[in-house]
This record gives sequence, structure tokens and C-alpha cells, in this order.
Amino acid sequence: MNTDPRSDATDTTSKEGSPVTTLQGSRPVLSVKDLVKAYPVGGNALPGSRRQRLVAVDHVSFDLAAGQTLGVVGESGCGKSTLARCIMGLESVTEGSVLFNDRDIAKVSRRQMRHLRQHIQMVFQDPYDSLNPRRRVVDSVMEPMLVHRLAKKPAARRRAAELFEVVGLSSRHLDRYPREFSGGQRQRIGIARALASNPQVIVADEPVSALDVSVQAQVINLLCDLQEEMGLTYVFISHNLDIIRYVADRIAVMYLGQVMELAGSELLSSSPAHPYTVALLGAVPDLAVGPDLQVRERIVLNGDVPNPINRPPGCPFAPRCPVAQARCIEERPELRGLPDGRLIACHFPFSLSL
Repeated sequence: MNTDPRSDATDTTSKEGSPVTTLQGSRPVLSVKDLVKAYPVGGNALPGSRRQRLVAVDHVSFDLAAGQTLGVVGESGCGKSTLARCIMGLESVTEGSVLFNDRDIAKVSRRQMRHLRQHIQMVFQDPYDSLNPRRRVVDSVMEPMLVHRLAKKPAARRRAAELFEVVGLSSRHLDRYPREFSGGQRQRIGIARALASNPQVIVADEPVSALDVSVQAQVINLLCDLQEEMGLTYVFISHNLDIIRYVADRIAVMYLGQVMELAGSELLSSSPAHPYTVALLGAVPDLAVGPDLQVRERIVLNGDVPNPINRPPGCPFAPRCPVAQARCIEERPELRGLPDGRLIACHFPFSLSL
């Protein structure tokens, strides 16, 4: 699961000019190119009125090959969930593109999106809110099959029973209501519902953050097993870098809507290059990291994330970065490739090898 793809990684350039990481010999099933999601705030709709923008996702790019997991990590408010909703077509895209098998989700019609959603499903953060409390769980699991006309009701019920067993639940409980299940069981039902349409890609948005620690491990291992058995592709979002490090082949570290660093899981864990990545790793107790992190003092973050409406003119992390210099405050670093295959948005990256 944690095979480090560094040896096969290459840096290329998107048509808009931002670097993305692809895998040699692998056609990406999901390709995000210079994605921007901004919300207008303040002002009014009158001619000549000035409205500010809250940029939640700021020129994010990545490629994801079939069967891989991209982990997206960062503090609350960094744009992780907005990115997930843009990938799912639940939010319109301000700029850029989201390509699923070379089809731009940002430009398809609602009817076409309904068809594409069969192949891209989501596991939501809160298992208590993601299931309709007035519906039996079997109806929730059958719904994707009926909506996409993959099976008629008798066959859909049989498939729902199979999926219950797949995710570790008893098919005898199909006719129960969500209130009769624990949080971990409800999340398993959510996973079964996501699998019902036979998707290629699953976007998991903080799928275990609302669960007890012991249950988290069970759900994470279930997701890993399903990926191996079904060849699923994951975008796995979490604020917990330890979890991301366990499940992901590659990790994208986000801050204030931007990707600060993107690298193979082992490379990023053993030799973080961005000061923000170093700070996140230092906040994880007893995390096994390489000597590059051990020889430096841990970076303790002070202050809050800057206002996304009034963004700093230079590096967004500069106001909190203990090693920021004048260039960082004045000039925004572009996401660029380094010789070891990682991408980084930093003028002065850490690394013993660079």
C-alpha cells in the first residue's frame, strides 16, 4: 500500500504552465489542472460595486494513476474539502479543470455529470449525517444502483446484501435504520453505498475523523483492503498526517488553498523539504522520521492561518514561518520540481540532499 513511487515519478508541465507529477507508463485516471475555486464576498450586485474574493483552492494541480492513493493533508480551512467537492462536481470550478479519463468534469452538463458520478463516489466525513435517518439502510445502499439503472430492485437488494458482507456487516441487518448502528458501522454502510455503483475513484473526505481511535484503524484497514481487491483509486483527505502517511502513495500538503509540497509518502516523511511540512510532522507524536528532521529543532507554528480574503502578497506561509526571509514576504513561490522528484512551493526548502 505504501510503495514509494519516487523511482517512477517525473515532473511535467500542465498546459497552463503549472508543474504536475505523473507516473511513467501510467495514464492518469484523474488529472487536476490549475484548479481555482473562489467565492465572492462583500459588496453587492450593483454595477460598479467592488466585491472581494475568498480563494479556497488556489491553482492546485496533480495527476493520479489508477490504483493509487493521493493523500491531501493540512490544517482546517486549507481548502481540502472544497477541493474534494470540486472533484465530485458538487462545487463549480472558477478556473482550471478536473479531468476524469480525459473528460473535464468542470464543463460537462448536469446530465453528463450524473453519468460520470457513477464512476466517482464519495465517502463523507460524518457517518451520522450522511445517511437519511428515515430510510432503511438497504434503501441507501441500493439507491446508486437504481439511479444509474445498474440493476432492478430485486438484484439491487441482493447486491446490497453482498456489499454488507464485503464491508464487514451482516446482511441480516439490511432493513434496520441508521440509528440502530454505531458510528463505525454507519461509516461502513457509507462505504458500501459508495461501492454500489462500481466506481473507479473514491474521494474520502476525512472518513475517520468522527470515529473513535480503535474504530478508525478498522475503517482505514477496510479501505486499504478494498483498494487492493477492487483496484480502486483514492483521494484521501485528512488533517491527520500519520493516517495520510499510512494510506497514501503520494501526499499533497495544502496551506491556504495551495499545495506547498507534493511527494511520495516515504520521501516526504523521511526528508520533508517545506517548513510547513516539517511543522506538521513535528506535531505527530512518535512519528518515525529520517535524520534530516532529527537534526533540526521542531518547528512550532504560532499565530493563525492568514485571512483568505486578504492573502499575503508573497508566500502564504511566510507570516508563520520561522525561517522566512525578505524574498518570502515579497515574492510568491511557484510550485516547482526538485531533483528528487518532489514538487515544492518554497524559496528556501530544507533537504540534506539538495
